[in-house]
Amino acid sequence: MHSTRHIVGPAALFLVMGFLTDAQAAWRICNRTAENKLVAIAYVNPRGGRFLSEGWWELRPCGGCATVLQASTTSDPDNVFLRVEGPGGVIEGSSIFCVGKTPFTTFGKGRCADKRAFEHKQINIRGNFTTNIRGRSASGRVCID
Repeated sequence: MHSTRHIVGPAALFLVMGFLTDAQAAWRICNRTAENKLVAIAYVNPRGGRFLSEGWWELRPCGGCATVLQASTTSDPDNVFLRVEGPGGVIEGSSIFCVGKTPFTTFGKGRCADKRAFEHKQINIRGNFTTNIRGRSASGRVCID
């Protein structure tokens, strides 16, 4: 009996850890630049299949991070969209989504007062995934890793 308990214990722990990992799978964005950055994202909303855009997360310089999306929140965890704004420039693409001036959540890509371009990112948030924003600041400062 003693050996059975040791086999069952680790197997049960492995199963529980697997469930915790799936429940916690998320997209995290970290700022590796020497300037504050504002981040907005867009993704497919599982309810109705429409797009949802959210922002703004303020990321501190040289390591500020935010968890911006849980895998369970989207019906397409492989395709997301990102917009980054800050003094050193903008990261954008060709996909247009609605944004707000203050923290916002907006459904759809249709009518809104402020639309901005987002970059399409193919990621895998079935496990944890981190996007690192890198680059020099306008003053030439860099972060030391």
